[in-house]
Amino acid sequence: MHITSLKCGEAVSETYGTPGKIVVDVGGKDVNGSLRSFFEAKGMKFVCIDMEAHPSVDIVVKPGAPPAF
Repeated sequence: MHITSLKCGEAVSETYGTPGKIVVDVGGKDVNGSLRSFFEAKGMKFVCIDMEAHPSVDIVVKPGAPPAF
């Protein structure tokens, strides 16, 4: 993740972060950084969806496949 993306994500969490809300990050696998910590620090549930399994990914959806929850 580029540093500007991290800074923007942090700013969004500061502006809109409210305990109990849910953030869904589509394509948010941790590659050189994640937005998860910014939102979880605000008491929010953070869900990462990506097409590759990774410890930072909560839900894996393969291209063309229906989601398996």
